[in-house]
Amino acid sequence: MVNKKSFLEEKVSICLDHEGFNQKPDKKEVVRISERIAGQNSTVTIKELMDSVTLPDAKSFTPATFVNAKRLNQNWKSQQIFALDIDSGLRIEEAIGLSAKWRVEPTFIYSTFSHTDKNHKFRMVFVLDEEIHDLRIRNVIQTALTTLFPTSDKNANDAARVLFGGKKIEFLNKGVVSVPEILDGVVRKIKSGSNSTREMKNFCKASGLAFYKGYPHYKKFEEIELPSDWSNLFISKTKNRTNTINYYSTRAENSHLNYYLVFSKDSKQDHEYFSYETKSFEEQEVKQVRNFPFDNLQKRCKLYREGILGDYWLYHNEMFGLMTNLLNVEGGKSKIVEIINSRKEYLEKQDEWSLMMNQIKKMNYAPTRCNTYCPFANECIHATNMIEQGKLPRGSVQVIEEPQFQDVDEVYKKLENVLGDLLKSTENGVYVIKAPTGIGKTEAIVNFAAENHFSVAFPTHKLKEEVSQRLTSKRIKHIKVPELPLLEKPFSEKIEHLYNIGAYRTVNKYLRQIANDNEDVSIFLEDLEKVKTSKNELLLTTHQRAIFTNDDSNSTVIFDEDPIQSLFPISQMKVSDLIFAFTKLQDNEVNKDVIITFQNMILNAPFDIVQERSSFLLPSVKDLEQTIVEERTISSNVLGFLNCDYFLKMRIHNTDYIYFITSVA
Repeated sequence: MVNKKSFLEEKVSICLDHEGFNQKPDKKEVVRISERIAGQNSTVTIKELMDSVTLPDAKSFTPATFVNAKRLNQNWKSQQIFALDIDSGLRIEEAIGLSAKWRVEPTFIYSTFSHTDKNHKFRMVFVLDEEIHDLRIRNVIQTALTTLFPTSDKNANDAARVLFGGKKIEFLNKGVVSVPEILDGVVRKIKSGSNSTREMKNFCKASGLAFYKGYPHYKKFEEIELPSDWSNLFISKTKNRTNTINYYSTRAENSHLNYYLVFSKDSKQDHEYFSYETKSFEEQEVKQVRNFPFDNLQKRCKLYREGILGDYWLYHNEMFGLMTNLLNVEGGKSKIVEIINSRKEYLEKQDEWSLMMNQIKKMNYAPTRCNTYCPFANECIHATNMIEQGKLPRGSVQVIEEPQFQDVDEVYKKLENVLGDLLKSTENGVYVIKAPTGIGKTEAIVNFAAENHFSVAFPTHKLKEEVSQRLTSKRIKHIKVPELPLLEKPFSEKIEHLYNIGAYRTVNKYLRQIANDNEDVSIFLEDLEKVKTSKNELLLTTHQRAIFTNDDSNSTVIFDEDPIQSLFPISQMKVSDLIFAFTKLQDNEVNKDVIITFQNMILNAPFDIVQERSSFLLPSVKDLEQTIVEERTISSNVLGFLNCDYFLKMRIHNTDYIYFITSVA
């Protein structure tokens, strides 16, 4: 949120001398000011600062604060105010015009004591939207401002500089600037001139920034992972900043973004080992989204719709946000051109916006989030960014309508009424009751179980046992499908192998074989038989057993939780297992021709396309099961595949697999 108090009430820290002057201090006075000013730390409002440095007070100040109360460059501590001295070559109105052109406007300008109508002498004062505590960043800002206004005094740029008071405020702009905005202005200025590559390198050398793909290496970002232990990378996150001021000269009032700056290898200006390029940090490439539905975006995004129709004037940060999204979509660049052509007033911005497009692409900007730049962000239910607003990524969820909340007790009462009506109904059918998680669906089932006989299928044995305990605590009679007991390793491994290859009949035979010597298995089979013969009793079972067995214990079956995964279980089979099985099956001359034809059909099937399994007159799976079971080298569901109707062949890590839905029949 933008601070609602007056901009001029915002406070900044400086060193402000206690003595005022009505003319420029003489040499002796300058010495006294210089010796004492570093110990005169002051926190003042912007209004107090303007009043203090102009008549009748006209006090001297340093934009920086210092440690140990000594005014030395090496004692620099922090800074939020930056200033430029203009003594010749530029009039005040020209400076204001240039600052608007480069989009880096001073907060105020005051005339110095030497100023006349003929010879303009003044000081441009910039208030940053954050307090700077890194001397490297301070030097980058000062170098950038000097680059934007080259007629400024080059001797007044050191970190410990004392600035004298002056006559009066000549210009006031109730706004602040940010580090990225200042650097954007530098790029804008250099790219508008000749020999831009050479000048960009010169700026990087002077500021210490790395030179990356033709630009100073800096970037605004939202949420990305960055190396935190790399000394050449300066990261500024909004949550870590001090004394932030969120006032903007345009109506866009969103908080400024995080940003980072990458310095050259030594990060020392004018050092003999300075390197323009840095190999230590590379921007991650953002892949373009293909087949993007721009029609959907136009329906769902007001900013895009009104922007492309020319109905809404796009400010700089709004155009930046649009570009970071559209340039990450195939065909998005042409849509940006449409937006630029939608209003004739945009034509004068064409060069500037072309430059911005080029910089966004070279620096691999990710799509900007809607809530950081869109003026309509609070008017619609939007996705994370503009791309997701038009095409939601697979696996993502977008809320398109605010949820309507109801009292928990009221919802539970509705659930009881619906469930009660269905249990009383004599009509056959499948009914789906949709209710929130944790509302009490299982409790409602337990409560109705006291007076009704039905089967309840749970996704796991664990849930089945939990409900069984609740029924027992209420003394409600019921029976439950038993769970296969834990067996010793040789037995459990064989059973697991049989399940994996789809040999369910063989599993039953094997259990009966070992039941004679294993009491737990014997009890399991007895309990299973009781379930099969039960009629009109409350039965607790599992999704798998309820779907894959012909259980007619009750006329009503309630599935607790969604049974879709059990209804359509996706199985996997190695093609090599199938070929090995077919090799064994070809030993029977009766089936040989059919098996070979079937095998060729599988081998020649294209990858990644759903295929129908041709209904060759294969022997029944029951007849083939014994042959496949005997081969321990087969480890995937070959028998299940022989029962399926459709399949998909895929190659994963140089191994061919077949995926299919196991037939319930």
